[in-house]
Amino acid sequence: MLQVNASQNVKIASVDYGQPRPGKQKGWKLVVPIRENRYREYKLGGLLLVTTFIASAQADISSAFAERAANSGSTFTSRIKRRCPIPTEEDPNPYCHPPTPPAPPPDPSVHSYTINDPAIYNIPISVKTTVPDTLSVETWNDVLLSNLQTTLPITLKQFNVDAGQIAALASEGLPLLVEAITAVQSGLSLPDADSELARRGLFSKIGNWLKKVVTAIVKTVIAVIQDPQCAIFSALTLPGFMYSEVGFAVINGWPLHKGDSTTPDQDYFISPLHGSVSHDDNIRIFYGAKFGPGFGGAAAVTFGKLIYMRADQSATTANSPLLGDSAFRQKTKTLLHEFTHVQQYRDLGYVGPLFGARYLFDYCTAGFNYAENVLEKEAFTKQEQVDGLLDNDIGTQFFDKWKNNNWAAPFGFPTQTSYTEYPTLPNQYYLQFQKGGLTLLCNSARQCT
Repeated sequence: MLQVNASQNVKIASVDYGQPRPGKQKGWKLVVPIRENRYREYKLGGLLLVTTFIASAQADISSAFAERAANSGSTFTSRIKRRCPIPTEEDPNPYCHPPTPPAPPPDPSVHSYTINDPAIYNIPISVKTTVPDTLSVETWNDVLLSNLQTTLPITLKQFNVDAGQIAALASEGLPLLVEAITAVQSGLSLPDADSELARRGLFSKIGNWLKKVVTAIVKTVIAVIQDPQCAIFSALTLPGFMYSEVGFAVINGWPLHKGDSTTPDQDYFISPLHGSVSHDDNIRIFYGAKFGPGFGGAAAVTFGKLIYMRADQSATTANSPLLGDSAFRQKTKTLLHEFTHVQQYRDLGYVGPLFGARYLFDYCTAGFNYAENVLEKEAFTKQEQVDGLLDNDIGTQFFDKWKNNNWAAPFGFPTQTSYTEYPTLPNQYYLQFQKGGLTLLCNSARQCT
């Protein structure tokens, strides 16, 4: 049944329909504006003597005509025939069927993620974070708090927490989660007795709060989760992790500022561990980067294909002899650590939320111990595996020969993390490269040619 809103300028108009026939020379149409210069018309059956018509709000046309007819003593047929044909692909008929207006464009400041990792939890978790383009170091914490205030109740609901307990749990957990995200970002650990967070008992407080959350969850949701408390911790702090990923890019000018690629001198030491991932995947390094508050003394942080380093761009190429260039060697060790995180991201398809969920889950299962986090343990191990080339008196001489003779093109980069000594040839050492090998003959003072 057709209905008309009172705000529409509805009117009845007389009109001729086709060739005149006895008794059918004239008809009536109902004219309903739908937008500027657009109308819908309806043919009215029967003989009508109507001079004016005003539709009441949401009034049915038949009822309105019936009332008018009762006042005038007329009778009529109230059936209304729509004159517009059904639209087809060949004749969409936009006059009567205006196209649906396009959906508004998505808000670029809102970033949505859905994570489904059976190794952590057995239900998909959806999170949204809002990172305005105007984000700065000064507004960082305020925006983070606003994000967590929004996402915490939603995530608790996704875990099927009893609705009557969500508000109280969110109120109690919000300040704890903010501090926990700070602890993760700054690399704090439970055994760190000098940490202010540890002294305030943050980690035990979070543990007690997570027990309350688990108790409030419908048991079927977490029945097969290997560690319910850490799964919940991961999900609830993930919005903060993803906020940091986007936030770092914003305050450091990405994508207008593209960062830098690794130098050949850095590739010499990265290649034995991670191959050519630096250039294959276009990894970018931001030297002298701005860091969000709460990242403590972290020398660098990696999000996907972007590495942010506090140090400036100096010491990205090495001096010779390398053994005396401590600045380059220290910066390269930091890069070896961060490139291990790049490789971890790569193994997960560079899906930031999936890496974040794993990282936060492992941090929790390690007892909130940064150094015991599985992903960090691997990175610390990897950064020491090239010491035979980077910190050794024989190994660094391979680099000196390679650099001073411009052997990058003919030899490429090393494929071994350390040199080997010929078992039957004293003081002779060998290192395999991508395009061949180099042998050094050294004297008793370990000076090599």
